[in-house]
Amino acid sequence: MHRKEVGGRAFTADEIDAHNAGVSTDWVPLVLDNGFQQNHQLSVRGGSAKTGFALSANYFNEGGIVEIQDFTRYTFRVNLDHKASDRFRVGTSTQVSNSVQNWASNPYSTALNISPLAEPYDADGEIVYRPGADPLLWSPLADFVEGNLVDERATLRVFSNIFAELDILKNLTYRINFGPDFREYRRGLFQGMNSIARQGVFPGYESNTNAFITILLRIYLMNLSCFTISELQKPYWILEVTSPNGVSCRSWDVPTTS
Repeated sequence: MHRKEVGGRAFTADEIDAHNAGVSTDWVPLVLDNGFQQNHQLSVRGGSAKTGFALSANYFNEGGIVEIQDFTRYTFRVNLDHKASDRFRVGTSTQVSNSVQNWASNPYSTALNISPLAEPYDADGEIVYRPGADPLLWSPLADFVEGNLVDERATLRVFSNIFAELDILKNLTYRINFGPDFREYRRGLFQGMNSIARQGVFPGYESNTNAFITILLRIYLMNLSCFTISELQKPYWILEVTSPNGVSCRSWDVPTTS
């Protein structure tokens, strides 16, 4: 038999046998599935003459068209404003989110390169890890086997804006904003010996965690009788603290009277 493949080489004996046996594997449907997405939110609002609040919780989940890829996020948010007295007010807008993403290699690309004359499973129903005649191509189904690949990426973030306002005089208000932003990122990676990345050699693993916090402090001094609305948006002084990058301070010019 003298037919050639696209690569220009002759069919191997196994490929001729597979062709004669009617083997024709469509690899792409084996690695792709229907994705889905769901998003649920619950919120509560209320208050009194002095206090107003809003609470919300959100659940988001997405399953990829590659079955082993998915993303899940939980979010909680609180908005609170309280008038402690006729001259003093405090409040906050705080959000906490926690997300987990299960990542994977690219089985779709591998599925496009595998010969349709290669069979994905042996007679016992087990995955054939090196199907076809190309010794460089690994089964795109390898990472679907439990324990062959774990690539989990988790992110925790807490950020808030906390403020306090004091009416010093009739037309003079002091306001301070405190804005912490904490983020933690963790990745755990395990590639088993039979994973697409390792292709029969020694397994590999990696684990790392990064955490950092940013603090933004704004102080406003506002005289409603002297400054225009646009000038009132300028902070009088800002302090920024970022860890682990150190501390940076920035001063702003005090708005002048018109």
